[in-house]
Amino acid sequence: EYRFERHQVEEVNFLGSLKALEKVDLWVSHRYNLLADYRVETVYGIKYCHQCWEVALSLHDIGRSPDGTQRAEWKVMVEVTLTGIGTFKVR
Repeated sequence: EYRFERHQVEEVNFLGSLKALEKVDLWVSHRYNLLADYRVETVYGIKYCHQCWEVALSLHDIGRSPDGTQRAEWKVMVEVTLTGIGTFKVR
């Protein structure tokens, strides 16, 4: 995916996923800012799907911005989805 906003964002986004087991999916996404020439974020995740619920765990590797306003950091997110009810996320 390519994203462009004049004088603000020129970005390339990649997403890859793999069905590791019958009920387990793995994925990775990567965002790169072409305008500022830096890695915005890389996310690694795993999701377990059951008949009426699913749980996902993702690890966000956020890059430091070129101007130093955003420092590099790691975040973990847990997401629980109940079919017909909704999703609950904890970061």
